[in-house]
Amino acid sequence: FGTNNNVNKYTENKSINTNSLTNENSEVEGYWIIAVDNKLNVYKKDKKTIMAETDIDISDFSLKEKNMLQNGVYYENAEELFKYLESNTS
Repeated sequence: FGTNNNVNKYTENKSINTNSLTNENSEVEGYWIIAVDNKLNVYKKDKKTIMAETDIDISDFSLKEKNMLQNGVYYENAEELFKYLESNTS
């Protein structure tokens, strides 16, 4: 993989989508990607409820990216989340 600048791009320039509301509680959707044991997991915005465990291995990511992912990277909506995940699965 090498260095992946997409992490920096999405964390520094993430768009705020105030129109993306869920139907249930009228809350803004949001997702966290957190690295656990060198794999990426996806959590709901509460940062506790796990939505998915991926097979994306971050062992080849830069130290800066690993540290960011271990602390968690927040995405405002599913589109941003999927763009990031897809960029790391090829």
